[in-house]
Amino acid sequence: MVWWANTCKRKDIVGLGLPSFQALRYDFDCSLILRIYNGDALLSHWFYIKYGSPWKNPPIYSSMWKSICSSANFAKPNMNFRVTVNSMFSLKWDHWRGGRNICDFDYHQSLLKHFPDNAPLNLLFNEAGWVIPNGCHEDISNAIRSIPILRDGSAPSLVWVEGKHCFASFVKDFYKSDNEVTWREFVWHKHYALRYSIFGWLSLVGGLKTADNLIRRNSMVDPKCCFCLDTSKSLSHLFFECGFSHCLISEMLPSLNTFLMRPNLHHILEFLKADGSFNSERGAMMGGLPSFTPGRRLLQQFSLMATLATGGFLFRSIGGNLLKLGR
Repeated sequence: MVWWANTCKRKDIVGLGLPSFQALRYDFDCSLILRIYNGDALLSHWFYIKYGSPWKNPPIYSSMWKSICSSANFAKPNMNFRVTVNSMFSLKWDHWRGGRNICDFDYHQSLLKHFPDNAPLNLLFNEAGWVIPNGCHEDISNAIRSIPILRDGSAPSLVWVEGKHCFASFVKDFYKSDNEVTWREFVWHKHYALRYSIFGWLSLVGGLKTADNLIRRNSMVDPKCCFCLDTSKSLSHLFFECGFSHCLISEMLPSLNTFLMRPNLHHILEFLKADGSFNSERGAMMGGLPSFTPGRRLLQQFSLMATLATGGFLFRSIGGNLLKLGR
């Protein structure tokens, strides 16, 4: 009932916290890019010799390198270069000049004409400092000389802007274009129970198997509400236009009796947030309410049937208590 692409997202967006295959691939690509530039292994040298920079146009024959180049362009704002004595990145293609590559500057041809296409940056400096070739434009020369060269050979050449990079930082960056939801703290609070919070999440993303959702998918079901037997069963009717569910939530939260009209689930969550009365206990109650409401109605119906069948005092007392709650 919920689109799989929305399920595989972070909890603060709309999903269940499961990373998608695309997010896992993005994490792998970013980790590999950082290892290529910061490591001194044979793999790093082989990738540089074979393909050059991941910010260069990828070859048409390598699907793996195409994915790496796509991830590199997406993560470009979060990857910063630092010039070190062991820098092995591209003079032309990498954005080592303040987040921009050398081709973004005017008169860049006055410098690039002295080097091959995949020339490394370490051809421009030695132990004494920058070595700018003769004939290079003055603006380009001054811009390069203003960049400090780190003499620490163990310092990384490519760093993640948010500090230490990890799987969580890559996944967060992958979903950075998605908007955060306002109800995360109500469903995934500190003491949430998955068996109850999952129903709260389904009710907020429209994933419950209500009659209107099932009919929309060509399922033959009774369109009437099984609680009040009045109107068609939909998510807005279930929370809380239905008389039974509205009575139930009003018993749990007496302050809702001050509302002039029956609220929906989003209204109640916003009311609790604005009122400042939200806590982990109420969060657990609101998260479990979508799973508790149908069970409560089944208990009510079962108690009524047992009362009619046996007339026993015990069943009559149980049914009376449930009916009092359901009014």
